[in-house]
Amino acid sequence: MNTEGITMSELIQNKEKLSMDARVLSYQTDRNALLKPSYALRFMQEAAAEHTDKFGYGTRVLYDDKKMFILISVSINFEKMPFLNDNIFVETWSCGQKGVLFTRPGRIADKNRQTLCIYSSKWVLVNTETRHILKPNEVGDFNVVLCGEKYDLRDRKIPLPKEMKLAGEREIRYSDIDYNNHANNCAYADFVLDFIPCDMAKKRVDKLDIYFHSEALMGDRLKIFCAEKDGIYYFKGEHERGICFDAAVEVAEV
Repeated sequence: MNTEGITMSELIQNKEKLSMDARVLSYQTDRNALLKPSYALRFMQEAAAEHTDKFGYGTRVLYDDKKMFILISVSINFEKMPFLNDNIFVETWSCGQKGVLFTRPGRIADKNRQTLCIYSSKWVLVNTETRHILKPNEVGDFNVVLCGEKYDLRDRKIPLPKEMKLAGEREIRYSDIDYNNHANNCAYADFVLDFIPCDMAKKRVDKLDIYFHSEALMGDRLKIFCAEKDGIYYFKGEHERGICFDAAVEVAEV
């Protein structure tokens, strides 16, 4: 399972971690020629899929068993944004399951293996037909080799300000939908940055948190609410069924 820009994948460190070499392509960058956060998420998503596939639990195998992973929360710290045509190193591993949650950290580094960004994420397995979260006794054997290394990030519910103003609406279109028949989690970074109330011409994302409450489906119209507090931009997305997602963004000068 490969994506454009990825040249190789391998298991390293006693088969605990999955690594990929990749290159930042032109359409993956923003107006400052820096990697868009949504494409950082795509590299991470692809590495996670490759990792589970190495142990026989790839996307197709799980789907045939009426199971799929859904992202619940993700936090990313960008120490330095990858630049156009940079060769990068993507790495991920599993920290195992606690209750219904699977923890997966990772990082993106430069060609010399110097860390550019770190992330941590929480996932659940759900039934593809009912969309219900599977309990531990319903997951079955899931023997992915574990690694104890973790990042102490903010991959949990986001404390939103009480007062948030409507920033606009975003309809979920064909190009947002993936094989799970909902808006792909990576697209939410674009949803958020499309409504950020500051000029990003000479700025970059420093930290990004997204917490998912419910799926966004084809035709849903998301109402995006926003507020700024203590230098952090907070977002909430709602559709007709309730809250869809929360997010928080911190920016830095380029």
